[in-house]
Amino acid sequence: MQRLANSNRVGRLSEKEKCILKLVIRGLTNKEMAATLHVSTSTIKQRMRILSLKLGVTNRTQMAVAALGKQLLTDMAAFRDA
Repeated sequence: MQRLANSNRVGRLSEKEKCILKLVIRGLTNKEMAATLHVSTSTIKQRMRILSLKLGVTNRTQMAVAALGKQLLTDMAAFRDA
């Protein structure tokens, strides 16, 4: 049942969460993501925790694999531009 709940949450990723996923895939640190998005590192950490719950993962590598595997980010050109 938990997996089903997570799959329902995945469909509801915000644009900001998608942006963070793109930065995770690019390999940025929390500090680099915060600077890029003009937010605090605490904000990034909080959003990373939420993304981990939504995707059912425990680390950023799993997060990147899940995002790519589930095709959560359809605009692949954004990876080059982000």
